[in-house]
Amino acid sequence: MLAINGMSDHIHFLIGMKPSCCLSELVREIKKSSNEFINDKKFCQYKFQWQEGFGAFSYSHSNFNNVIKYINNLVEIAMNLLNLKDSNVLISKKS
Repeated sequence: MLAINGMSDHIHFLIGMKPSCCLSELVREIKKSSNEFINDKKFCQYKFQWQEGFGAFSYSHSNFNNVIKYINNLVEIAMNLLNLKDSNVLISKKS
């Protein structure tokens, strides 16, 4: 695991994996293990469960530092996007 961060409704993580590794099996195991951990530790008031499916992207080694920065700053990036959206709503209402 090279980086991990998340929001209330999703997570981003960067891993290194061998080409022979099956991505869907890896994600299934990550979801299964983290699901059990979250429920065993009672981190949620209700039973936690991941949604079906996932998104995956591949990056070259030369982009790892940029991807890690993005993941580490995920909350700040989301807040900036929300502020930009709110600003656009205000501008639209004034027009």
